[in-house]
Amino acid sequence: MLTNIKYINRDTKIFTIHENDPIYKKEDCQAKAQLISKETGVPCDLIYEEYIKYNIPFQYNKINHWYKVGDKWYYYKHPLGKNFLNELLGVAISEIFSLDTINYKIACLTDLEGNKQIGLVSENFCNPKETYRTIEHYNNLYHLDIGRTTNMYDTLTKLRSICKTEEEYIKLSTSIKKLFIRDFSTSETDRGVKNLLFKEENTGITLMPLYDYEESFKLDTDILMTYYGDLGRLMVHDYTTQQFLRDDETSQELLNKLMTIDMEQVLSTVETSHGINIPQEQKQDYILHNKRIKQLVKNYDLIKTL
Repeated sequence: MLTNIKYINRDTKIFTIHENDPIYKKEDCQAKAQLISKETGVPCDLIYEEYIKYNIPFQYNKINHWYKVGDKWYYYKHPLGKNFLNELLGVAISEIFSLDTINYKIACLTDLEGNKQIGLVSENFCNPKETYRTIEHYNNLYHLDIGRTTNMYDTLTKLRSICKTEEEYIKLSTSIKKLFIRDFSTSETDRGVKNLLFKEENTGITLMPLYDYEESFKLDTDILMTYYGDLGRLMVHDYTTQQFLRDDETSQELLNKLMTIDMEQVLSTVETSHGINIPQEQKQDYILHNKRIKQLVKNYDLIKTL
């Protein structure tokens, strides 16, 4: 069955790929992951890793999602229904906040038996000559102890300690503030260790383009109130967070930007740029979510002028 077909039409721009022979054996997975990492620059443990969680062995295996077309590598994913739209809208929201982001193409994957499915591909944005890290690396190296229970202000304070210059910190902290408020605006729930990369350069540490927007735009009240990610949390009902947001000039600019988001226009732009159809009932869910987030900003007086 051709999944996600309800979103496409004759104007949809479709990137075609054909399924690779799947890899299952541990030794073959490790070898292929090393090859992909060498050619893409993506850290190997973001492609394949064996680890222990809750005393149970786990595999993080993304090998069969990578496709080489010509001399370029692409990552294919197959989100269904609302998650398919979340990815496309997530890119548009990141662009509103001037955050670097992956860009998706609608893709048709044909499997080894000739079956087709509609998903998304993104071109690799890493460089084999560069060094990339996760927040886990910095936690282990500098004992930062940044995690989902760290509030936004403390995260920024801890990151200052690993920056070599004030210029580097201002650049990094501005990106992190954008990330927090951008993710809060979409109720992102999956900004985990493996869904966020930093790049190390001679000039310092910078945030890499964002990716993976599937788990977002939740309407649950508790999720709307608090953004959690592996870089920390933003709780609109927390007094310390409220004070920081009101007193920080950059945060005020970002919250004002959040309040100007026209979700109807965003949906229209996504439809036009990808040549897809978004059903009216799903549009209403996104519009409702946007209204509720804005109402929270107003209710908690997060912007001084409101």
